[in-house]
Amino acid sequence: MTERTQLCLTNPEVFDLVVRRLREAIAENPEANLYALAHNDYGNWCECAKCKAINDAADNPGMTEFLFVNRVVAEIARERPDIIFKLSAYVYTRKPPKDLRLHPNVMVDLCPIEADLMFPLPESKYKDSVAFCRDMEGWSKVRGDNFLIWDYNTSFLNLLQILPNAYTPQGNAKYYRSMGVNMVFNQGDYTGYHADFAELKAYLQAKWAWNPDLPAEPLVADFFEGYYGPAAPFVREFFDDIYARQRAHCADGTHFMTCYTPAAKELAVDGEFFRRSAALWERARAAVRGNPEFEYNVKTSALSFDYTSLCLNAKRYFLTAHPE
Repeated sequence: MTERTQLCLTNPEVFDLVVRRLREAIAENPEANLYALAHNDYGNWCECAKCKAINDAADNPGMTEFLFVNRVVAEIARERPDIIFKLSAYVYTRKPPKDLRLHPNVMVDLCPIEADLMFPLPESKYKDSVAFCRDMEGWSKVRGDNFLIWDYNTSFLNLLQILPNAYTPQGNAKYYRSMGVNMVFNQGDYTGYHADFAELKAYLQAKWAWNPDLPAEPLVADFFEGYYGPAAPFVREFFDDIYARQRAHCADGTHFMTCYTPAAKELAVDGEFFRRSAALWERARAAVRGNPEFEYNVKTSALSFDYTSLCLNAKRYFLTAHPE
């Protein structure tokens, strides 16, 4: 036995209970037209004899969930054909079914949580990014009209650590568009105010949500000038340096930074980088001293460098890798 397990989706009582609760929720909120039918945010799917037989036959631990969701949606759609139900294609349910067409009212919510954040998915050579693209091609053949991507643009290990991925969402947005995705949720630093260039990243993601073809450089330059004022050249020099270093470091796919990779493990920095960067941030602070608007922006943007520098230079490698 484990403490946290998923539901047994071949149990007829579970099906009846879910349908009943859904009908109650719909009656209480008749205007709502989107519901989630998602497993809990951990593993431990049911391995009773019946569930195991179905999943083993499909070579897919998510098969019982796909069949269950299809049944529930078909039942509710007879009464409310306007309601869409979200299916999470996530971790153990990320592999698409081979011989099952999902109900038209099922919205696939595909989550690349294992992917490298340094490069857009189709450009990355990291094995888990390559595998995700392969799965995405499979989902494009069995999904309906509604296709959602839950994308990740932050570090769950520590929101404040340096994470040079501001450019990645543009390539991903273009890729998702080419695969028929019509909705993207970008999970950024929503609980880590002023995490690594969080304001810039939010600005770029918003721009590329409207138009993924907008060139990056004019957007980045405009943001730096407007957000940092006289300090913009010094902050931009730091930004360009760490991005060039990290892209070169991760180019062959043997090095990577996912949302669970600690800076101490994969960040391509050394003593010379920290000395030069510290001087750049000091020049940035000096350039806006006495100007409250820009002074605040520089001070908070420097937090990620200061924090990462403290952790790495003090050799406090308490950021642990996500357990496999």
